[in-house]
Amino acid sequence: MPDCRRYDDDLKAYADGELSWPRRFAVRRHLSRCAACRKELSQMTQIADDLRAAEGTETLDPALRAKILAQAPPAPNPGGAGGEAGPSPVPPELRVRGRPSRAALAWAIGGAAVVLWFLLYPLSMSHRAGAPMASMPVPALSEQSHQIVAMGKNIVPYKARPGGGYPGRGGSAASSPALGMAPSSIASIETPVRQVHKEATIGVEVADAEAGSDRVTQMVKSAGGFVADNTLSTGDDGRKSADLTVKVPVIQFETVLGQIAKLGSVQAKNITGEDITEKTSDADRAEGVLEDEARRADARLKTLGKKAGWRDQQAARDTRIQLAQARARLDLLKKMAALSTLTVHLTEKAKPAPPPPVAGGFLSRLGDTTRAATASLLDSAGALLALLIWTLAYAPLWLPLALIGRYVYRRYWQMAA
Repeated sequence: MPDCRRYDDDLKAYADGELSWPRRFAVRRHLSRCAACRKELSQMTQIADDLRAAEGTETLDPALRAKILAQAPPAPNPGGAGGEAGPSPVPPELRVRGRPSRAALAWAIGGAAVVLWFLLYPLSMSHRAGAPMASMPVPALSEQSHQIVAMGKNIVPYKARPGGGYPGRGGSAASSPALGMAPSSIASIETPVRQVHKEATIGVEVADAEAGSDRVTQMVKSAGGFVADNTLSTGDDGRKSADLTVKVPVIQFETVLGQIAKLGSVQAKNITGEDITEKTSDADRAEGVLEDEARRADARLKTLGKKAGWRDQQAARDTRIQLAQARARLDLLKKMAALSTLTVHLTEKAKPAPPPPVAGGFLSRLGDTTRAATASLLDSAGALLALLIWTLAYAPLWLPLALIGRYVYRRYWQMAA
């Protein structure tokens, strides 16, 4: 068969394991389909195994070896005795291998494709990174961006004046149009007002905590605020303390805080602030959107009239509830931005320690000694009384043991006598 003749030269190399892996795969595939080649390969393997088993098993007789060597023809001399050139050696016949199989070609093409992908992929990524920015999609403008664009329509193009100059080089920055904006546009730009909720905690040591609490209350009411909490307490050492939580307008925050600090000695102070401008703006926008939705829901109910179902009524009710919640949140944020919180802790100063007693004469020392001796006697009597009580309490335990011991002792002396 022509297919078998393609693999005749590779069977011996396949049995010896000398083929490359693509060619070995092709021969194995052919053997799986050709019974004649499998039989030939089996015979070749059996012959090789027999030859390996026969090698070295028996040694040739020296006399027989000498006889065989004597009968063998002499080896040809390439140069000859007279310098004549011998017959030229015949080159070995080159083994012509068959064409590679389709599987080998497929593996080779796949490997080349993988190598090319690894080589070309970084180049494609670098070209993408260097692409012009003009090809990128431009995001939609936000509302603030539209306002900025509308504001830019009032920009006045710069025109050089004959005798003028640039601002800072002999010209006036106020009168020069080099700024590029009309005076009306400059006047229309408002400085953004940040809404900041401030909180502070302050501890002050005062002479009288109750009087200090009253003064703080008066300060807060004068500033337009109110007292949210006021607690007065007395410690074990007799010192009074007052804890107040007050709300004051933001514009009076620093003033009231400074007045409280002047009541005494400041022991602790902490001030924090939270910018709630963004939260207030979001709540305001949410309220506007919900108002529009509630208006559309009411208009839909009016249009439907009696045909309105419970789903429409429920949707309108949910929208009104969300609108009420958004309004409450907006009101809370506005109040937080308008009022600041102050936590005040007032403590009284420590009272001076009483003076030490003045030492007396001989009689006073004698009285102290008498009192000390009497106290020691009472302590000793108390210890003896306690010992007697413990002894009587444990009498059920030690009394039987004492009787048994006495009996054993007397019995021992009787036996000894």
